[in-house]
Amino acid sequence: MPVVEYKGAHLLNDETREKSEVGDQWETSSNGHCLFLLALEKDEQGRDVAQQITAKIAGA
Repeated sequence: MPVVEYKGAHLLNDETREKSEVGDQWETSSNGHCLFLLALEKDEQGRDVAQQITAKIAGA
């Protein structure tokens, strides 16, 4: 089961970081059954949302 949360960079805050930590833990606890991605308009590597999703799935 994949879950993607999308945030514009202007919306990143402490609550977003907490949600990301919870999502990461959920993914880890699922033993490979779930994926979590906090997608940004552009990530640190310059990838758009579709590229981030593709990379997440490929890395699963």
